[in-house]
Amino acid sequence: MERKMLYKAGATETPDSLREKRRHFQIELRKEKRDLVLSGKRIRFDVDDVQDYDITEAEVLDATRKLVSKTGDRQNLLKFLRQAFAQGTGLIDQFFSVENSLDCLTGIFTGNDPELQLEAAWCLTNLAAGTDDHTNAVIKCAAPYLITYLSSGNSSLQDQCAWAIGNLAGGSDSCRKTLMMQGTLSPLVTLLQCPVLSVVQSAAFALSNLAKDEEAQKQIVSAGVIPVIAALLEFSANRLDLISEISWVLTYLSVSGHYTEDLLSHGILSKIKSVIIEITRVDSTCIKVLTPLLRCLGNIVCKIPSGEEIYKDETLLQAIKVLFQSSHLHLQKESLWVVSNIAVFDSACDILVTLEMVPLIISKLSSIFDIRKEALYALCNIAAHGERYCCEMLRNKALSNVAPLLKLKDIEICQSALSLIEMMLNSNLEQVLKEFEECGGMACLEVLEYSNNDELRTRTNELLEKYFYNEDCTANE
Repeated sequence: MERKMLYKAGATETPDSLREKRRHFQIELRKEKRDLVLSGKRIRFDVDDVQDYDITEAEVLDATRKLVSKTGDRQNLLKFLRQAFAQGTGLIDQFFSVENSLDCLTGIFTGNDPELQLEAAWCLTNLAAGTDDHTNAVIKCAAPYLITYLSSGNSSLQDQCAWAIGNLAGGSDSCRKTLMMQGTLSPLVTLLQCPVLSVVQSAAFALSNLAKDEEAQKQIVSAGVIPVIAALLEFSANRLDLISEISWVLTYLSVSGHYTEDLLSHGILSKIKSVIIEITRVDSTCIKVLTPLLRCLGNIVCKIPSGEEIYKDETLLQAIKVLFQSSHLHLQKESLWVVSNIAVFDSACDILVTLEMVPLIISKLSSIFDIRKEALYALCNIAAHGERYCCEMLRNKALSNVAPLLKLKDIEICQSALSLIEMMLNSNLEQVLKEFEECGGMACLEVLEYSNNDELRTRTNELLEKYFYNEDCTANE
């Protein structure tokens, strides 16, 4: 069944069932967006922990007071507290409400007992995943020690400290600048070459958050991160988490375009393509890995003069075509964005037509809002290359899918829809006029004649006067 049919009303569907279907899709997309936003900071859980009840604020206060007063088993107290911090910022607030609690925790972290030191580092990691106030407190008290222990030689401690620094770097710009000034970059880059996979992964996580700062990006590139990451960017089913982390580093480095040549010279583009193809074959729903890979690919496409290396790789485009139909709405959106960037190249559009991707893109115009917008951008970029592509859209009933978008209250979507309609009118006026009127497009346009937005209203009236009310045009019908 074609993808567009998933969004069309069937003969047995009621208005209530259609509303429920749309609500389900909207909830899924919001959840995926939320998960991506929260990925800047991450609670660390222990798979061996069994915590099947909610820890109370009173319990956290009691454990914190015992820790500060040095009564009770400190290892059990630390384990309990890091589990509590994983249950929410309210419990972290209770920890901070006890005087000298953070100083006490930092003292244990810098002590001589390796087991207590590791538990204390874990507590600091989960504290750093709290609010900005929690993050700032940990930076002031413990960041220099966390950075120092990155070079400890103890892989478990290095792993935990790198994760904690990643959470600290996931805070504000000032947090990232403070960490960079304190010398966190060099030991993190060194850890990328550690033989312990979890250490490399945590170091990459920290670097990805540091790379959100433009000034830090310069230092990261100067420190030689790109060739190290290039060596790590190889598909392996048991290294997907690592691929995700290093791909986020590359995503931030590729945004500005300043480092595109560095990325290309180390073969990053070729490796990204290869990994996307392999992951799509194995698991086309692997959102945590495919998201940064697609974003990096799209960023690089925007910055290169010729997209030949990308659009002539039909295997890659076939993989992206699979992602169009992913069960994850977020992956649909990301893959559409990549195609929109690829479509700026004239020769790329020939391949998109050959692979029958145009009807798939058109089908997304009846999806949820964000996906509609990306699909519309992609179609505009394709149509801009001339009559052949506009005729392809006409053949695939694009107008009946575009016209309803004019009813939306989003100015940007309406402007893009008008652009696409005008390009199609320029390509095949008589046929487009006929089909546009048959699908109710005129009624939609006439509503926009009275839009509250001056630019939209003016453009609509110009379109109507030029193509619909012009006697020379209508005489050709």
